[in-house]
Amino acid sequence: MTLRLVSTAMIATALVCQGQTSTVLYVPPTNSTRDNYTGAVGNSFKVGASNVVVSHLGYYSLNTNTGLAISHNVGLFTGGAGQNPPVYGLVVVPAGMAAYWMSNYYWMPLNPPLLLASNTIYTLVGLATSGDGDAWHDLYTASWNPAITGSATVSGGDGIYGPGNSTWPPASTGNNGLNNTYGAPNMANIPIGPAYVGVQQTNLAISAGATLTVLGFATGQTPISYQWYLETTNKPLAGQTNATLSIPNVGTGNSDTYFLIATNSLGGEQSSNVVVTVSAIPVSITQQPSNTTVFGNYPATFSVTAIGTPPIYYQWSRNGTAVAGATNSSYTVTPVNTNNGDVYSCLVSNYISLTPKTQVSSNAVLTVTYNLAYPQVFLHGYSTALGFNSYSGQVGGQFTTGNQPPLVTHLGYYAWPANSTTNGTNVTCVLTNSAHYVGLYTGSGSALLGSVQIPQGTNPVVNGYMWQPLNPPLVLATNTQYLLDAQTLSGDDPWGDVYSLPDLSSYFAASCDAIYGGTAWGGTPSINGKYSGDMYSAPNMAILAQAAPEAWALPETGITTNAGFTETLTAIVAGQAPISIQWYEEPGQLLTNQTNLTLTLSNLNTGQSGSYYVLASNYVTHSTGQSEDLVVTVIPDTPPQVSQDIAPVSPVLVLGSSISFSASFLGSPSFTYGWQFNGTAVTNSARISGANGNVLTINGVQASDAGTYQLLVTNSVGNGASSQTTLTVVPLLPFNNGLGFSSQGNTVSWPSSNILELTQGFGSESNSAFSSGPLYVGAFQASFTYQVISPFGSVADGVAFCLQNDPRGATALGEDGGDLGYGPTGSPGITNSVAFEMDLFANGGSGVVGFGTNGSIGPYGTTTNGTPSLVLTNGDVISNFVTYNGTTLAVTMTDVSVGSTNFGATFSTNANINMPSVLGTNVAFVGFTGGDGGTRSIQQIGNFTFVSMPQLSAKTAGTNLLLSWNPAIGSFMLKQNTNLASTNWTPVAAAPTLVNGQDQVTIPISGKSTFYELVVTNVPNL
Repeated sequence: MTLRLVSTAMIATALVCQGQTSTVLYVPPTNSTRDNYTGAVGNSFKVGASNVVVSHLGYYSLNTNTGLAISHNVGLFTGGAGQNPPVYGLVVVPAGMAAYWMSNYYWMPLNPPLLLASNTIYTLVGLATSGDGDAWHDLYTASWNPAITGSATVSGGDGIYGPGNSTWPPASTGNNGLNNTYGAPNMANIPIGPAYVGVQQTNLAISAGATLTVLGFATGQTPISYQWYLETTNKPLAGQTNATLSIPNVGTGNSDTYFLIATNSLGGEQSSNVVVTVSAIPVSITQQPSNTTVFGNYPATFSVTAIGTPPIYYQWSRNGTAVAGATNSSYTVTPVNTNNGDVYSCLVSNYISLTPKTQVSSNAVLTVTYNLAYPQVFLHGYSTALGFNSYSGQVGGQFTTGNQPPLVTHLGYYAWPANSTTNGTNVTCVLTNSAHYVGLYTGSGSALLGSVQIPQGTNPVVNGYMWQPLNPPLVLATNTQYLLDAQTLSGDDPWGDVYSLPDLSSYFAASCDAIYGGTAWGGTPSINGKYSGDMYSAPNMAILAQAAPEAWALPETGITTNAGFTETLTAIVAGQAPISIQWYEEPGQLLTNQTNLTLTLSNLNTGQSGSYYVLASNYVTHSTGQSEDLVVTVIPDTPPQVSQDIAPVSPVLVLGSSISFSASFLGSPSFTYGWQFNGTAVTNSARISGANGNVLTINGVQASDAGTYQLLVTNSVGNGASSQTTLTVVPLLPFNNGLGFSSQGNTVSWPSSNILELTQGFGSESNSAFSSGPLYVGAFQASFTYQVISPFGSVADGVAFCLQNDPRGATALGEDGGDLGYGPTGSPGITNSVAFEMDLFANGGSGVVGFGTNGSIGPYGTTTNGTPSLVLTNGDVISNFVTYNGTTLAVTMTDVSVGSTNFGATFSTNANINMPSVLGTNVAFVGFTGGDGGTRSIQQIGNFTFVSMPQLSAKTAGTNLLLSWNPAIGSFMLKQNTNLASTNWTPVAAAPTLVNGQDQVTIPISGKSTFYELVVTNVPNL
């Protein structure tokens, strides 16, 4: 390198500066400080979509009088937490005030500055010393600078610490949290001082004809000037005065050494040399791919070696067809037995002066030795450099599978190195104090999928773990989260602590986060920690390739089926390759040609009832393994028999709602279904589906749908029939002793035909009653009375009129007490819902009302502002009239208790609510919820009616007016009036006709104002 001298100026020490235009990784913390740890602390973070230049690293201090008590090392490392992190840049922040102070940190420049690559994870740590007087901020949630990390959530973004000593650079680091940091170190690009310069790369090889591009960068006080030079001539390159060197259409003569000088008013410096090689060598293959022989399910790798001007491109083909994504010099495939004889080749290419040059390799033949077992593989490796952890609970990791369904045959527990003994190739470990459970759960820990117990005493060790087989093994779903947990006991057998996973198996998992929880074995695991990329080392999982084959036949619970059905049995095998299998039926009858992992029994008959098993064999070692018997029971041919009778029974529905009838049958296949209505076969239509299945659905129920329904079933043996059920259709939704409602809770009752009692004064009650089917709620009118009766003194808690599409449907129910049987927000509150709430407990015992959605309670408003006051809690009967016009939900409340001092009191309230947006549709289950708590009361709803209101649409057609509405909502009569002040509404003489699914009436235009309305008809006397 030729050193080019640049004049410099000194910067005064102990500079304290505010207001510089700087880019800092995160906002200085404000939480409590600590000074009781020795070791590396900081964070890992992911750069955003753009490269980032870093000029300074800093160490935290608020002391601007005497500065830092001691010097501190701060470093930037590539990658996340782990062993021996690769150093990218280091500084020493000196004791005292010699460093530059800004934003609560003392800063030292990096020379050369660093360029952080986009979408790449780095680790930033500083070395803290316990009791040194330089306090720093403990773990806190960081506000990351989007100029560095981008707008997305930080990937990794974990607090980093370790290894608990003063070694620098640290030998290892570990994660502690998500999207947080220890506040000791920081990094920034601060525009101060002389120009320091860097280049992205120091060696570059390109093809003749390409554009030479070298990225340079500099830090320091702006403005900064740039000039590129040729090292051989030590002369500036004409026109190359940008940070990035760019020379188009280079030739071999451009091969040389380049460097960049950056300067500002305070000085500058020269970059490292960049050696550029421009060549024009067409690609050629120097080593051809070789024929390869592997066991089925074992990886096979083909490789090719090529030379020529870089870059060189590769494309592998299988049997003459390009393999997507196979674009490296080697290609690994995991073949199955049917891939025997596949032929692979590779096309290699490069460009010389923009002209493609190609060469095709010779063919390589893949020979697959028949084998049904998988190779031995572990979720993660074994580390002996881990500290002892005395935690008592369950520890392990949450992992997410990749794009293939992995098999798990064994679970294992960590073999503590000091308790392990090696004898030749055999390793054993002693669990001195107790046995330990290891389990595999669903991702949330809510369901245990399989577990083993590692026994107390001496156990064999493979890959640093003591193993026991899962019975049966588990095949995990793709792209799904699971939880692997081990039972640990304080003061018991030691196990390795949390560590970064450098060897996470891609066969099992795409990612893993360390978790811990204080739950004893047998309970649902608590999930804490979630340290990204880490694992508590106590548990492991694997496919173990034992010397002796192992075999399992699934489903392990056996199969019970009817004659005529087809059933499939599945085998899982493990062991050292090669393994083949053979299916048998007890007692030892070989099933000819049944040597695959599945056994299909077609068109079963009773003679095929029996016990089946699979025998796994290794023909090299002559060892075998036999599964447990799988019992198949074939039920003789039988006519259809009801297994679940028709439901619902005797439903009552409002016009326009929907219903599904269903019934289930057992018997020999195949069934032919046919629904009957009043003894006549049902046919499918625009509203009716499932006429020839076991579920009949009727949408937009009409009055003509009322009647008796029954499901008839036939098979080759005979006939069957469900019970009959009668559907009643009404234009209004009344209580009618709860007919047509679904009631939930232990104390809900129907004291009379039109009274619903939501609480009975027992305390801590939560009850609900909803329409059995969904109703149209795009516009509606409803009315009901409310009365609280309390022989107990104070009253609580209240009720809610509710419209909902909670996943539980008509059985939805929230919590007791102040949640009114409706809340809380989220589970177990009622979601996808709108409610008018009456709360008795607030407003000094007078009660309040309000609107809620999705289980929310309140906000409330008082009802006692008028004269006389409307009081909810005095035992008076309160009449409620509710309307929704498609935009506004309005309620008018009136005290109707004659003789009461509050008789005639009224209160009105409303809220703008987009009902379909909240509910997800314009139909919903309609009903009430109620609750009380420590303060008890009896609460009754009475005289309930609900009417869905269709939208009346009008348009002209020539000299006629066309009025239309949805007939599925209910039975309505069209009436007219020429004077809105008059009550003389008369029926329109013209009868409606069905046009495009709408009831439509055609009326000649008269030339005078006429008003029209829809009135519900055929209201029953209920």
